[in-house]
Amino acid sequence: KMFEFYKKYSSGIPKVQAVDLYRAYVDDYYQMDMFYRKFYVAYDHSNNEILKKLKVMVENLYTNWFMGELSSHWSSAVHDEMRSNWNIPGIQNQQDFYRSFVAPMIDDGDRVFVIISDALRYEIAVELSDKLNSETTGACDLQPLLGVVPSVTKLGMAALLPHRSLEIDLNGNVSVDGKSSSGLDNRINI
Repeated sequence: KMFEFYKKYSSGIPKVQAVDLYRAYVDDYYQMDMFYRKFYVAYDHSNNEILKKLKVMVENLYTNWFMGELSSHWSSAVHDEMRSNWNIPGIQNQQDFYRSFVAPMIDDGDRVFVIISDALRYEIAVELSDKLNSETTGACDLQPLLGVVPSVTKLGMAALLPHRSLEIDLNGNVSVDGKSSSGLDNRINI
């Protein structure tokens, strides 16, 4: 599958605007990450010599080609388009999560379950969403968001809480509406 993906983009991953790169990842590019992870799951559970020989080719394809091009294009798009405003038109930001997704459901009286996993790879979220939708009652909706910057856990957790303002000081202390979000008790209170 990785080599089929490479063949599909043999002329390279197009260098496009941030919004187009973001959407391409959500719609298609994430699959390369999934193929890579599944290769390593098989590799870690096998002593197969073919997989050992294939590992070098997989690493070269994934690390040098896919990640090299994707990260280079993303960095360039961020530099050109997002230096002064961390925003992509039409893409929701992480700090709007509660207001956009949770509050409307709670206001309607719905029960809401949110799975939050620090640094959960998008491709794993797609697989989990598909599994939950096929094996459980209810509906699982996957909505990728543009993460906060700096991309640190304590700011990311705070961004998901209900808030009017988020701040991070030079020491890395995060506050939500002027209250510390450090520790579970503080986040529960918020």
